[in-house]
Amino acid sequence: MGTQTFSRLVSWYLIFLLASSAPVGAAQDVAAPQSTGPTYTLHVYDDLIQVPTLVLSKDFEVRSKLAPENFTLRIDGGHPFHPQTVRREEDDAITLALFLDARGKAQMDFSAGLLSYRQAIDPFKENDQVSIVASDCGFVGTAGFVPASLSILRLMTGNLLRAPSLHEVTPGEKSCREDQSAVNRINAVLARLSARPGRRILLVLSDGRDDDLARGWTSLRDEANANSIAIFALRPETVKDHWEPSKYGAYGRALATPEAPLSDLCRSSGGLLLATSKDNVGVELTRIVAWLRARYILEFPRPADGAAGTHALDIKTANPSDLIRSSGVVFPTRASSGEKDLHIVPVSPAAPSHEEKR
Repeated sequence: MGTQTFSRLVSWYLIFLLASSAPVGAAQDVAAPQSTGPTYTLHVYDDLIQVPTLVLSKDFEVRSKLAPENFTLRIDGGHPFHPQTVRREEDDAITLALFLDARGKAQMDFSAGLLSYRQAIDPFKENDQVSIVASDCGFVGTAGFVPASLSILRLMTGNLLRAPSLHEVTPGEKSCREDQSAVNRINAVLARLSARPGRRILLVLSDGRDDDLARGWTSLRDEANANSIAIFALRPETVKDHWEPSKYGAYGRALATPEAPLSDLCRSSGGLLLATSKDNVGVELTRIVAWLRARYILEFPRPADGAAGTHALDIKTANPSDLIRSSGVVFPTRASSGEKDLHIVPVSPAAPSHEEKR
């Protein structure tokens, strides 16, 4: 075999290794290289499930240096197993949607806390994207997703909160219509977010006091889990618990807090609800972004009997006090042609396809 032929084979082999070892999943977006010649494709048949998982200590500190053997998983209550691989999210692109509750002065002031936030180091990275909506009687938002940065976030937030249409009641109506509910509007943001690549995150700024949300949060949970969207929320720390004195004596009984549905929505989608002050809204936003960077991506083969659809995934570590939040687990429909979960990865025109090499 000549030296030139041997070098070409080694080049093809390295290209194949690099392409087939890249993380595979709906959240990955592989850009096609620029080329003047024809594009060949490498067919990769990996059937891996990726689950972004946040692990915090009881003090809300990120748990680091966890390996596959430190995680125990169960799908739909089945047999326990360890993930095949574990890595940190780190530089994966984040696609963030912000939902600003602008009902009343207190909520407006809380959301406006973003306007005064300054930090020397921007928590966002080059491939991160952001979109913002604000909701009162009106529903206003940015046209789409733009590259994320603190300066862009402040600019868009200010524009939306000052928009005259945000607080306008529909002509002929005395109050907001039923279709202007929080559930409908958050669902619209989830739909916008689900069509985007990257690690999808919804951040809600609201006190969570919404009867409509109390009735309909489970539908939002199902939509978020079906599209692997983690929901986080910030609420004013001044929100107090409800008390019901009439049935439980003079001291009453502490009922579920009014923001409980929002808390349940966050917890069940892989996120958290945090209480903070107006002055610290930006600080908590930065902390959430840092948590996202520190999430573990758990990878494991799809079970042979894993039916398409959303599945319950129970994740534990050796430390029972760890706070664990994971995004929804969805198994895609298997391809009927036998090319199950086929992913097309563009490679150099100089390399043959996987099928040409076999």
